[in-house]
Amino acid sequence: MKSNFQMLREFKNFKPQSFGFLTSEEMDRIEKHFAIKERSNVELQNLRDFVVMYYSETAKSLEDSDVMSGIVGVIDLEKVNRGMEV
Repeated sequence: MKSNFQMLREFKNFKPQSFGFLTSEEMDRIEKHFAIKERSNVELQNLRDFVVMYYSETAKSLEDSDVMSGIVGVIDLEKVNRGMEV
């Protein structure tokens, strides 16, 4: 598996169709790209923390923040499905 940093760098061309919302296809793309289902609970939380940290340092626009929100939303959905705290 690639590092969280490598995965984020390769995901830079992603842009949701609608601001503030993800389609089911976009959610699937995020889930597969970041191997969300294959991660342990700790790895999932580490990914979430890294995504927030990365975008807090690199986000240059509201669209960047929207991408971060989408990724975190998919991670949080998986955490809820596993019974983890969000």
